[in-house]
Amino acid sequence: MADEDHDSKDLSLMDKQITSLLDINLHARLLSLNLHCNQISRIEGLSSLHRLQHLDLSSNLLSRIEGLDALISLQSLNLSCNRLTAIEGLQNLLNLKKVNLSYNRIDDLRGLIPLHGRNHKLSHLYLHSNCIGSLTQVFDSMMGLHCLVHLTLEQDGKGNPVCCTEGYRDLILGNLPQLKALDGISRSGESVIGFDIDSVDLPNLEFLEYLITCDNDTAEKDLKDSTSVPVVTPQIDKVLSQYRKRPVTSGSEYKSCTDVTSSSEQDLMKIQDANNMLREMRIKKLEDQISELLKKNSQTDREEKILKPKRDTDLTTESDCESSKENVKTSVTKRGKIPGSRRNSQSPKCHSLQKNRTKSLSRYPYSFV
Repeated sequence: MADEDHDSKDLSLMDKQITSLLDINLHARLLSLNLHCNQISRIEGLSSLHRLQHLDLSSNLLSRIEGLDALISLQSLNLSCNRLTAIEGLQNLLNLKKVNLSYNRIDDLRGLIPLHGRNHKLSHLYLHSNCIGSLTQVFDSMMGLHCLVHLTLEQDGKGNPVCCTEGYRDLILGNLPQLKALDGISRSGESVIGFDIDSVDLPNLEFLEYLITCDNDTAEKDLKDSTSVPVVTPQIDKVLSQYRKRPVTSGSEYKSCTDVTSSSEQDLMKIQDANNMLREMRIKKLEDQISELLKKNSQTDREEKILKPKRDTDLTTESDCESSKENVKTSVTKRGKIPGSRRNSQSPKCHSLQKNRTKSLSRYPYSFV
């Protein structure tokens, strides 16, 4: 049975060969749970997690979306790379904002209809690499999702049969006016650069986002106490280490319904190579994100070290100003007492006249000058 740290509010059990959620001791204070890359075939045993905000069950063996009704605080759900065929079981998740259902076999979207209205907050929905073939079903299931702003039906060459429809993009954007971006492209045709679009396929992404936020808060707090202490991100380092050690996922796990017929060994090797490359790119992106966090705190450290007292550079008080004025007056007075002949360099003509005048005065030693 998998154990956990009861003092922690986030739990990562990636690639632990877990076959059932009932084998895990879960406490009610959990905010984030990451079970990426296990062998779980059913969602169950989560009824006590009322505070849970992030759940990652990607790369498992799930065939149904169920057992989520008690997760009333859930904000992000990652069920990518499973065996799902229909969207269902989300109607009680009023706070759910982001759902990743990519790389499944979904062709039934009717489970989105109970999410219609303004009571639900679903804003980001990722459905690329599935079996959705009807535009009518897309419109019927999504027109009532008032908060939906980002929809992905195709990404990195992995789409749905519906994406082959002529005028697909114009039809989707025309019938779903609430959308701001489709397939990572805004209505104005610009690429939507951001965390949600660029990295959505990365397993346990929401969990890592949560950890980065936690470690960032901890680092800033430590920086206030001592600027000499190096910034550390223990939770992120632990997850990245686990992610690097995980076995390479076989290409068959990521195949959509349109790829099922391509089962030759050569095709599988190509898919594996592509997944390996994508995996390394994802790790690099995460490391860059962590590097930015460390750089930000390091820069704050340097700025605090070079700060000088303001009195050294500015006149901040009335006495400072008066003292400055007195110094200026004294300087001017002293300069006024210095003869002009000393202040200025004499021309040759003036020098000659001065010499003659001196000779003349030497003849009358008792004269009054």
